[in-house]
Amino acid sequence: MKKITGILFAAAAGLIMFLGFQCRSYILQNRQLQEELADKDRLIKACVEEMRQKQEAAELAQARLTEILDAAEYETETGFVKKGGFYLIDSGRQLSKLAEMVREGEEIEQGVDAAEASYRLRDSLEMQDWFSIGTQQRPFNGTFDGDGHYIKGKFVPDGGETEGLIHTGSAARIRNLDIRNGMDKSPEEEVCIGVDGEEEVRELEQHLEAFPDCRVWLRVEARDLEMQETSKMLKERWDRNGKQDGYYVSLFFWPFGEDGEEEWKPGMPYAMTPFSALAGESWGKIIETAVEQEEGCLRYMEIERIGGLTCCLFEVGGMSPYSKGNGEGYHILLEGEWEGKQIQEQHLYIPYTEMEMGRLGSGYENCVEAEDIDFDGKKDLLIHEGYSSGSGGSWSNYRAVVWREETGEFEYYPSFPEQLVCLEFDRQRVVTHGSMGVGYEHVTELGVVDGEYVCTRELELVYSEKNAAWSLSYYEMGKLVKMQEVSGSDEAGSLYPDLDYWIKG
Repeated sequence: MKKITGILFAAAAGLIMFLGFQCRSYILQNRQLQEELADKDRLIKACVEEMRQKQEAAELAQARLTEILDAAEYETETGFVKKGGFYLIDSGRQLSKLAEMVREGEEIEQGVDAAEASYRLRDSLEMQDWFSIGTQQRPFNGTFDGDGHYIKGKFVPDGGETEGLIHTGSAARIRNLDIRNGMDKSPEEEVCIGVDGEEEVRELEQHLEAFPDCRVWLRVEARDLEMQETSKMLKERWDRNGKQDGYYVSLFFWPFGEDGEEEWKPGMPYAMTPFSALAGESWGKIIETAVEQEEGCLRYMEIERIGGLTCCLFEVGGMSPYSKGNGEGYHILLEGEWEGKQIQEQHLYIPYTEMEMGRLGSGYENCVEAEDIDFDGKKDLLIHEGYSSGSGGSWSNYRAVVWREETGEFEYYPSFPEQLVCLEFDRQRVVTHGSMGVGYEHVTELGVVDGEYVCTRELELVYSEKNAAWSLSYYEMGKLVKMQEVSGSDEAGSLYPDLDYWIKG
């Protein structure tokens, strides 16, 4: 028994010694493994740090490269400067050129389609007239970076992303650009357009919808257009904006077609007929009555706000473009407030001058404005009737309606000269000049005397072939004051610099 116990004890002691040895070996191996792991961790951290440093160096290199590329620039053969991958735009002229290149499908430089390139704006621009980049057939598919600037102009919404400034394709990218549609925000802008077909009528209505507050000058060049919807849109526009000083809607009808000489017949459809409603119920009846009595059609109409006064000019004419109809003048309707007094409805008739023949509406310059015409310290109404010209020179055409404070009404002022070159109301005069052939020139000053315009001073320059010399005559109030020989209009002007308005060239 003792022997067995000893054997077991010895075996247990041996096992303990074996386990102790194994445990020690494991501890040593574990410690070695931990040291190896720590070395590998330090190696990994060193590799990560090295990679981070290399990445920073790469980013710095990339930034430097980008800086170098951005600083580099060159001019293309088409006149654009390219810098940093963008073609730079500094002026309205360049923007217009870009629009032309996109429209014509041209390249901005060899191998680069203008419609697909990248552009950057370097200044805010204001474009004149109607303007857009790209068309439905050739849309813009490039990048346009406004760089925080704006482009202002008259842009028609066309379904594109930028409301008509740029007609975009699916690949276009427009960013950092402020688009200011001048027509949409300012009633001081105008829509000036002529229509001679139903397609152009629809285009006009699109413009009117796009720019609900703008002023309108419309020229209709056909007799049988459907204009009821256009008339309705203009009426709504006038009702909304007609109280603004200087606001107007101007319409001119120019008969057209093979049968343009055909006489007017009651009941025939005419494009301008619906527009009488624009003036309102009371004035509309006056217009319709005039059309019936003068046996013509509504040829011209303008309704305008002047201070607190609403003014409507209209003219009835025949079907021939040059016919005045049976009337002997045109009409002006007035209502509102003037010089602190309330003006009830006034209807004045302005007789045609000897040279006039349906002149109203023939040019964009027609309007009515406030001026002190008779120099009594009160504002009157000056009617601009456009221009006329001949072999003796060119003139602006005017008529005058003066304010009579004593009666609280306006009246036609027939003594005001209808053809003039210069209005100088600040000097209480107007000036005209002309010539006859190569041997006669005159300059005439007109001012108010006893309430009427008369010739106050005049110069006549006449060439005598017999004497081979020029003679200059100076008149005051129609009486000859002085006559003398001169070398020509230059010397005449130097002798009377206040009347130096000779026709030259």
